Amino acid sequence: MTAVYLACAATAAAQGEGPREVAQHIWSAVQDHNWALAAHYTHPHALHELRQILDPILVAPGAAGDSARDAIFGSVSPTAAALTSDSAVYVNLSRLSSSIKAEQPGAVEASHYEFLGTVNEGKDTVHVIARASATVGGQHLQWIQVYSLARSGSAWLGLVEPNWSQFAAALRAAVTDRK
Repeated sequence: MTAVYLACAATAAAQGEGPREVAQHIWSAVQDHNWALAAHYTHPHALHELRQILDPILVAPGAAGDSARDAIFGSVSPTAAALTSDSAVYVNLSRLSSSIKAEQPGAVEASHYEFLGTVNEGKDTVHVIARASATVGGQHLQWIQVYSLARSGSAWLGLVEPNWSQFAAALRAAVTDRK
C-alpha cells in the first residue's frame, strides 16, 4: 500500500513539470537530506531496481544479514525487511549513505546548482546537465551533475544513479564474502 501511495504521489508531484524542474527538486531534496522527497521524484522502476540489488542482503539469514539490516533499517527481521517498500529501502539506504558521509571530515558549508541543458535519449529518457558547486572545509569544489530521468505516464522521474548500483553491489559482495 505504501509503495502504491508513494508512486502515485511521485507522479502527482512531477505531473506537468519538465525534466529541468524535476532535476532541481531532486537536487534540493538531496541537499536537504529529505530522502522521502527524493524518493517521490524517483521512478518506481529505478526504486525497484535498487531493491532487487539489495534483496539478497536484506533477507539474508545469520549475522551478516542481521548486520546489514541493522545498518539500513535498525533491528528488523528478514521477514520485515522483505515486506519493506521499494521507497523505504531507498530512503533508509540514503540515510545510511549520508550518515557515512557525515562522518568524513569537512562539512558542506554551501552548495549551488546551475542548469546547463538537457540531452534527450529517445522520447522517454532525458539527461539533465547542471554545474554543481559546494564549499567544503573552506575549499570551493565544482563538478558537472547529470540527472537521468524517465517518463512515467506524463511525469518525468529520476533514475537511480550508477553510483547507487555500485554502492549496493559492494554491500552485497561484503555480505556474500562473510557467508
